[in-house]
Amino acid sequence: MTFQVKQFLLAVFAGLLILTVFPFCKNDKTGTCGPAFSKENTVTIRLNAAVVSLNPLLTKTALDGYVAEKMLPCLGIVEPQTLELQPLLIK
Repeated sequence: MTFQVKQFLLAVFAGLLILTVFPFCKNDKTGTCGPAFSKENTVTIRLNAAVVSLNPLLTKTALDGYVAEKMLPCLGIVEPQTLELQPLLIK
């Protein structure tokens, strides 16, 4: 197949996909037309063990430190490529 034929078939496929997905949005009562997202502040992650302590000052295992780091982000992070301190929560 030539490049133009592949590009044409891709455009036709994308058009058919759009035409089959968006008509169903008219019947959506929520007005969001798409997957329902939770409005709660919840994060779900898989851990291979139970967390012992959520106190960031008294972490006993590496897993405790990982969870505490995700719960309480610091003001800056170290950029891995340049090793410079970059602001995270401040300007």
